[in-house]
Amino acid sequence: MSMLSRQFKGVSERHALLYVETGIVKLMDLGSTNGTFVHSNGRSRRVTADVAEDLSLPARVQLGEHCFLDLNSAPTSGATP
Repeated sequence: MSMLSRQFKGVSERHALLYVETGIVKLMDLGSTNGTFVHSNGRSRRVTADVAEDLSLPARVQLGEHCFLDLNSAPTSGATP
């Protein structure tokens, strides 16, 4: 998330971790000051710090107040970054 921290005020270099494990998209807040939020299935919630959470896709991830990431599907095997 360090690239995002340079573009969005309120997003730190170690804000959150977003990764795929065995085909499941996971999100973990790394103790950010301004929070990490998930908007999915008509609900919004703050992600608990230091706890990896499975995401139901599609989902919108919010880092701080102004940075949004729209996730529609998990990468398939063989996908390149």
